[in-house]
Amino acid sequence: MTQPHPQQPPGGPQWGPPGGVPGAPWRPPMSPADERTWATLAHVAPFAGGFVGLPLLGPLGIWLAYKDRSPWVRHHAASALNFQLVLLLVFAVGTVLSVVVGVLTLGIGLLVVVPLLLVVALVGTGYQVVAAVVTSRGQDFRYPLTPQWVR
Repeated sequence: MTQPHPQQPPGGPQWGPPGGVPGAPWRPPMSPADERTWATLAHVAPFAGGFVGLPLLGPLGIWLAYKDRSPWVRHHAASALNFQLVLLLVFAVGTVLSVVVGVLTLGIGLLVVVPLLLVVALVGTGYQVVAAVVTSRGQDFRYPLTPQWVR
């Protein structure tokens, strides 16, 4: 016979924890160490997603998996996802701009646009590393100039 989880509500597994999402299965609350780990991974996950060309996948997966279990993990995963959306938008506009400027200036404009995109990539990487370090210490971090599209 299996023993119930020590924090499980009496009477066995239930659907919909008190004050939680109705119809969602009950899950034990996350420990502070687990929250710190998953919040940190949300900021580092874009590097893994970048290997397949979609840095959004890492923070999106963490946000979907843990958004109902921990408000802190939800906040950090949403912040990382919003930052990746901003970077995607900047790179999309930069790519179109580099093509247009490259054609109009016979390639001379690319000497300006492409280095700017490289600077954006380096600054974005730096912010992700800083966010992961700050979050791993249990502190809050907010990316600058990033709207909160995903909450």
